[in-house]
Amino acid sequence: KSHFFPFIAIYAIVLVYNCLVVKEPHYSTISLFIIPLLLCLIEYELNSYNRKILLWFFVFVFLANAIVAYIERIIGFWIVPIDPNNYVLQGQMLEDKMDITSFRAFAFFGHPLTNGNVMAYMSFIILFTEYFSFKKRVVLFLIGISSLFCFNSRGALLVSGALLFPTLIILLKNVGKNHRLKFLSFLIVIAIIVIINFDSFGGRLVTGDLNDRNTEVRLAAIREFLSYSLDSLLIGGISMKNGENGYLMTLAYYGLVAGTIKIALEIYFSYKMINVKSKWVRFIIMSALIIVGSTNNNLYYSVVFPWYILFVTFVINNSKSLETLNKKNT
Repeated sequence: KSHFFPFIAIYAIVLVYNCLVVKEPHYSTISLFIIPLLLCLIEYELNSYNRKILLWFFVFVFLANAIVAYIERIIGFWIVPIDPNNYVLQGQMLEDKMDITSFRAFAFFGHPLTNGNVMAYMSFIILFTEYFSFKKRVVLFLIGISSLFCFNSRGALLVSGALLFPTLIILLKNVGKNHRLKFLSFLIVIAIIVIINFDSFGGRLVTGDLNDRNTEVRLAAIREFLSYSLDSLLIGGISMKNGENGYLMTLAYYGLVAGTIKIALEIYFSYKMINVKSKWVRFIIMSALIIVGSTNNNLYYSVVFPWYILFVTFVINNSKSLETLNKKNT
């Protein structure tokens, strides 16, 4: 009955089409992409108690990931094991061991760039949820945003920093006049602390430049994509060797037509499925997913986007319906 369902059906057809054309044993990715979208449709069918449990579960995942990231960054060692057959993560760990100054936490979501993307949008979603008090939301937000330094993800840090400006304007408008001065004073203190100590935890934002190896890899991905024939790109099934651009990887693997539909629908879902009135709030939350994900290959894999839909569904969309339950419990 939802107006989202026809779009989800088209999305599912694209995924199934790709499985049939590429003919690789990866049908499980269909469920990884589709099930979160279906849960978003049936969320209100769950009773308030179950929604409350799921909300706290996802907030716990958020906090646990941040805490593990802090610990790994402080001790300079990874405490969460990864798949020994994942040569990408193994290679990244080896690279960080060779240069301890660029050490990056892996926490629960594996690659630091994946963690950075996930923690960025989780932080903004929690900040705008109505379930917690304003003070709790700010504290949780600062915990999440500060964890980005542990992952040393420049894209997540820069985009999140840019999104802070419209976010602060929205928050200042909603904060009462009596608390506005306190909030501004708190922000100024936090800003001073960050600026003074930025050299010690700024990571690649301090030591890197625009001409480093990561930039060259991203340019190589563009050159590789343009080297394929139009016929090959239309059919899809191409696994790019230089995988630092999620959109190009999606277009090459799913084909130009199916890949474009997949990308367009994911952008549509990431904005429209947020159940808040403010378009600016929806834009900020969506940007923490799409713009950060556009700086790397996160949007190609079945981790960042599905977790985003789940977090939107059970942390911000159902927060209003849980307020009544909280009052009754109190």
